[in-house]
Amino acid sequence: MPETCPPPKVIVMEGHSEAERALPRGGAATRRGGLEFPRVDLRESSRRAWITATHIYGFLSCEHAVWLEFYGNADEKLGAGPALTQLLRRGRELEDRLVAPLGWDEPTYAKGAFAEGAAATRAMLASGVPGLRQAVLYEHPWLGIPDLLRRVPGSSAFGDFHYVVGDVKSSRKPRADQALQVAFYSRLLARLQDRRPDHGFLILRDGNEERIDLDAIDIVLDEVLEELVELLSRGPESERRSTPHHTTMCRDCGWRPSCSAKLDVHWVPGLTRSVREVLAERGFDSLEALSLVEPRKYAKAGVLPEASWQRAKQGAHALRSGAPVFVRKPRGVEFQQACLPVVVLHDGFEARVPLVAWLFDDSVRFAEAPTREDEPAMWHEAMAAWGKSHGALVHSGGVAARLYEARSESSHPAEVIDALERRCTDLMSIVRGTWIFPEPVVLASEALAFLEGARPASEVDSVPLLLEVGDREGLRSFARRELKALESLLRKIEEVA
Repeated sequence: MPETCPPPKVIVMEGHSEAERALPRGGAATRRGGLEFPRVDLRESSRRAWITATHIYGFLSCEHAVWLEFYGNADEKLGAGPALTQLLRRGRELEDRLVAPLGWDEPTYAKGAFAEGAAATRAMLASGVPGLRQAVLYEHPWLGIPDLLRRVPGSSAFGDFHYVVGDVKSSRKPRADQALQVAFYSRLLARLQDRRPDHGFLILRDGNEERIDLDAIDIVLDEVLEELVELLSRGPESERRSTPHHTTMCRDCGWRPSCSAKLDVHWVPGLTRSVREVLAERGFDSLEALSLVEPRKYAKAGVLPEASWQRAKQGAHALRSGAPVFVRKPRGVEFQQACLPVVVLHDGFEARVPLVAWLFDDSVRFAEAPTREDEPAMWHEAMAAWGKSHGALVHSGGVAARLYEARSESSHPAEVIDALERRCTDLMSIVRGTWIFPEPVVLASEALAFLEGARPASEVDSVPLLLEVGDREGLRSFARRELKALESLLRKIEEVA
């Protein structure tokens, strides 16, 4: 790739500010710095004028939520709940803590005036600043605001230096979706400085920096951008408009009221997106149509296996009735009467385990860690108690992983911890295989509520929130409730086994 490229084409566009009219633009697929963006054809009904890295990140988890950001009714969207608000605040605080010591400036511009911010960003980069926070990279309709731009050697349109993109993340390990955001920012930056960075970087919550090879991810970015653009070209009037995909992530999504307003094949739990699309294409989009399916007969057509037809029919029945549907006897389950229900409360953001609880002789036992430094002693107490028991350690997910994480600070021999890990049995995995629920269930108390003819609580206490405010009794109540639910689910599994 050449070190410099010809000046970008600049065209005047009616209806834009002077700063925005001066931004580089292109035709069907503009190219500068050797990188393209696909042409975007947003419908007139779109509520948004630009596409951001947040939309690209969101597209990987739920494309329909992204589509709704452009074409949905904003009045139907719920605001962020307490748990999400806390998570966002924690992310901002982490970024400030890690980035503030750099002493880098931010571009100044009026709120929402991204063309103005992009012009300010370009001027600051051209002056050769060592780095920039919250730069604005804007080439309509693509908008990127990376956490960091850092100056490195190598010629560009700005001189004998250029910039690379960095982003601050709260995770402890880099993820592909995070790297994709950096690649998106880097593409916008390449077109601004007439040089493609050969790498980007992530600063993780422990302060460590992870280098990102852009060559390895640009192909993926191309595919995601093409699919995203195709999705956004389908407005509300399109016959191929976007549809929901019901998963556990829906419970915390602000668009849930909009997606759940119409109960059809797209809201049936337990189906993959591709299966839902196949069913809808063949006219099985309503719950009534699904209830009349003859799985064995339709499987002979070879489009979907019998199990998929059966699960769609059962899921539709669960959704219509609001009650779980029995699917099959639990497979390979032989619980001893002495099995031990255990609950491990976990704050993923802080990587904290503040409390471990177990049920023994009808009595709830707690081991607690008020601070991170108390966790080794807490685990020692819990492991010692579990080691004296027999049978499976039944839980609702994640206990084996927490045991593995705790082994580095445990005084117990490795073989003792290995033996405990082998005894761990994810009861919720067994429950979800035995019944199809009207909605995806995560907590034992949620599954139990459905099985007892009730609805799960709409607002479940958040462990991170309880931990942050120091509500120790709230944490104990949470654990006590989940232990009792595990105990009840054990009995229900035994009844149908």
